[in-house]
Amino acid sequence: MKTLKVIVCKAGKGVSAHLPEVDGYVIARETVEKLKRDLPDGLSFHIEGLYEEERKPWMNEPLLIQGSKDSQVVFGFSFVRSK
Repeated sequence: MKTLKVIVCKAGKGVSAHLPEVDGYVIARETVEKLKRDLPDGLSFHIEGLYEEERKPWMNEPLLIQGSKDSQVVFGFSFVRSK
């Protein structure tokens, strides 16, 4: 399982997040709960849109959204509060 660090920051009246290992991916939502809910699908969409040379080796593995039985690889998310 690949675990990715998610940096969560306060953004206006909501929150935003980025993943240091994934260049160019940012997400913003009204609440942390909504951010956690939407992050896996957004990340999957982002990785699918990268050029082959932009992908890191682990990105070429299938992405398993928790609860799905179709893929072999699980990505865990470690949420970290920014200072």
